[in-house]
Amino acid sequence: MSNPPPNHLGLPKTQKAVVCPGPGQPWELIDDFPVPTPGPHDVLIKVIAVGLCGGDGVLRTGGMPGLNYPVVAGHEIVGRVAALGSDVEQFSGTSIWKWTIGQRVGVGWNAGRCQKCYYCRAGNPQGCGMAHATALTRDGGLAEYMVAHFTALVPYPDELSPLQAPLLCAGLTCFNSLRHTRAKPGDSALIIGCGGLGHVAISLTRAMGLRPIVLSRTEAKRKYAMELGAEAFIASQAWPATQDEPEDPLTKEIIRVADSPFGCSGPGGVNIVLQTAPEEETLRRVTGALAMDAEIILLSEPDSMKIDLPLMPFLIKRASIRGWTAGVPTDAHDTLRFCVQSGVRCIVETTTMENAETAYTNMSKALFRTVVVIDPSQAGK
Repeated sequence: MSNPPPNHLGLPKTQKAVVCPGPGQPWELIDDFPVPTPGPHDVLIKVIAVGLCGGDGVLRTGGMPGLNYPVVAGHEIVGRVAALGSDVEQFSGTSIWKWTIGQRVGVGWNAGRCQKCYYCRAGNPQGCGMAHATALTRDGGLAEYMVAHFTALVPYPDELSPLQAPLLCAGLTCFNSLRHTRAKPGDSALIIGCGGLGHVAISLTRAMGLRPIVLSRTEAKRKYAMELGAEAFIASQAWPATQDEPEDPLTKEIIRVADSPFGCSGPGGVNIVLQTAPEEETLRRVTGALAMDAEIILLSEPDSMKIDLPLMPFLIKRASIRGWTAGVPTDAHDTLRFCVQSGVRCIVETTTMENAETAYTNMSKALFRTVVVIDPSQAGK
């Protein structure tokens, strides 16, 4: 039997929602946005909390194919199942999870997949060409209610507060990228940046047995980074490039720090570079401090959307470079379970829907992840 539409379930017809009306335009809080009706394969979610993310910037720039404006923002979402589409129970056998009313769930960037294409059949649904993206091609979670395809959901552990919603993107991106490297316990991981993404990377690299070395522009975040578990902190402004020295002073300092535990001879640089801040010039200088077979993982993009790097370090050191964006719900599940078991948490500050636009605009100045609390009655549970 089909589930009745949401207005027959005692739910309101309208709601508050934070909407991006178009490229280059600020977010707007709308008080009478329609409560969505779930399609046959959708789940209606009563939203509890939503993390703000630098990735939301594509809404401002319009720099993503398939964007549908106006669109509800927010892709780090924790909420509870409020209603199931008519076919969700029938097709839930194709998913590893079943969904029930009242269940706590999470939704990230991935907004569902077709389950029929080559990549879905091969067990690599992130390559699905028919996949949707939350807050890009489908409305996001900065609203009191949202709908999501049932394949986009992940069970949200009881051990985690809903305020840890950023683990569904920031945590997932760092964890998933690290576990797909060749890094082994004891290897060094240079983390470029110590902001909303970088601070999560510090905790995760430490929990995974790596040696986090933080590279930031100034000394301002040294104490913060060391308290999070960084083995060392380097302020790039203290090591300016000069034409008088044949070797970049920053390169020499990174190698010294990376090799310091090895005595007279070390690997000659860092094993992993996690670029969590769009520092193109810093990344260019870092390439001289790579160990053999080092890996550079791009987790953020510069404004130019281009990176110009010297080729020789990659040829001589057999180094590699690749990008990484989040993951699919099974990856999110692994991330959440790892964080439960290891004690890794995002450091968050909270705000309201009324202040979401201001919080997003000031995101680059924030030390922590910002979480918009939609339902305060559930946020502490």
